[in-house]
Amino acid sequence: GRRAAAFETITPFKRAADVFRHRSKFLGSDYEQMVAELRAILVAALPDDVAGDLLRVEALDMLLSFEAWARLRREQGLSVDEARGVVEAVALRVVG
Repeated sequence: GRRAAAFETITPFKRAADVFRHRSKFLGSDYEQMVAELRAILVAALPDDVAGDLLRVEALDMLLSFEAWARLRREQGLSVDEARGVVEAVALRVVG
């Protein structure tokens, strides 16, 4: 839920930055830092048995990414509540 709210807030800025990211070292490193921080937050919140399972961590990291959120909202046309429901349902299945 917190990521959904944050992603909804940053979407216009993230899209604008993505246009220029390949030309800007600053934007590229800023993006890499954001991805690393989101992953660290995720791993810290996971139960030990899940955090120790690389396959599940990778799946959750992808599922909870901005890119997955943007696809659900833009390409798949889901509302915020629908997208949140999809993410939560799949994340719970991955966690077990």
